[in-house]
Amino acid sequence: MTAEAHILVRCDEESLAELVRGAERRLIVVAPCLSDSLAKVIVERWEALGPAHVWVSLDDDPAHIRAGLGTLTALQAVQKAATRLGAVVHRLPNAGITFVVSDNRSVALPADYFSPDLSPDKLNCLLVDQVLLRGSGPTPGSNGTIASGDSGSSQIDEEVVRQVAEDLKRNPPRPDPKREMLRAFKTEFEFVELELVGTRIEHKTARIRPELLGLADNEDLRQRMRASFRLIRPGDHSELSGHELMAYKNKIIDELLIRLAGYGWVVLHPNKEVLVNRVEELRKRVEAHKAKVQAELQAAIDRSRKELAAALFPSVKQQPPERWRKVAPTFDDPTVRRLLDEELQIAFGNAQDHIDEMKVNAIYKGVTAELMTDPDFLKVASRAIGGPTLFNGDQPT
Repeated sequence: MTAEAHILVRCDEESLAELVRGAERRLIVVAPCLSDSLAKVIVERWEALGPAHVWVSLDDDPAHIRAGLGTLTALQAVQKAATRLGAVVHRLPNAGITFVVSDNRSVALPADYFSPDLSPDKLNCLLVDQVLLRGSGPTPGSNGTIASGDSGSSQIDEEVVRQVAEDLKRNPPRPDPKREMLRAFKTEFEFVELELVGTRIEHKTARIRPELLGLADNEDLRQRMRASFRLIRPGDHSELSGHELMAYKNKIIDELLIRLAGYGWVVLHPNKEVLVNRVEELRKRVEAHKAKVQAELQAAIDRSRKELAAALFPSVKQQPPERWRKVAPTFDDPTVRRLLDEELQIAFGNAQDHIDEMKVNAIYKGVTAELMTDPDFLKVASRAIGGPTLFNGDQPT
């Protein structure tokens, strides 16, 4: 095998499935055995590309399944798919690695690449671009078809699968609680960061520069003073408040999200679609709220700004900021009022500035490898998400 570029990376079941899913011209899979999720993706691409463009070689040793590296149902699924498509699953005894070629990209991984004991920062995969395969085994043709070389491998047919099933029936796999828990975490839930931004107008303030508060000649007080002024009056809250939006967001959290103390909020995968729809509804409500309050908000901001300007005018007239002398040689009443209003307009902003900040942020994240090796996280998650029900009675030790 020659290659133009290669790199060591970290790979898991999801990234391997994504590589398989991206195959458009050819797909080669060599592995001891497969997980159900990976087998499903392989069958989908096999059906899409056709048997001439896909090569699958597996080991039929039941020991791999007993070790938790794959499942009998996955083996059955790919064997049935091969029969249905007029293709074969090639038998490759003593397979010790997982090797996948998707078009011109390939990866090579250890058989136990999903091991829960694998360090989260350990690179477990060789990724190679622009692969050319030569010699024995599957060989890509110029049109993407795969021709069999002198691999010497036999087939995994229905009889071989039956024998594997019988062997596993006599000596069934013994589930590894830790491995099963980690698989459950990756398939049962994901983290959610849901944020409603900028809608609580009643809490917004304008920062007032100390010089406008009669502190122009006191440097120490100017440095220590950080004055702010409510953007709108209490009487304007009812019309402009985002309380209804916040209540709807809290309802989403109460009904669909689960809090893992110290780690964040998660959604169970069966509820993910409902959550996505609810978040989209929240976004629509935010847009409706923005359109509704724009005119009222500008009027409320103008009222507050004028009230503050009237209150500040006497002290500012007596001690105008020194920097104003650059733009005004004298400080008569109209000049002071104009400069003061300009400063407050900058501090308060306009309605559009605040409306543009109103939005919904929703970020979804999977469970990271670091968390899967954190015993505190495993304990918190297993207690919060269902304990024995979710993990079939197996709790972390």
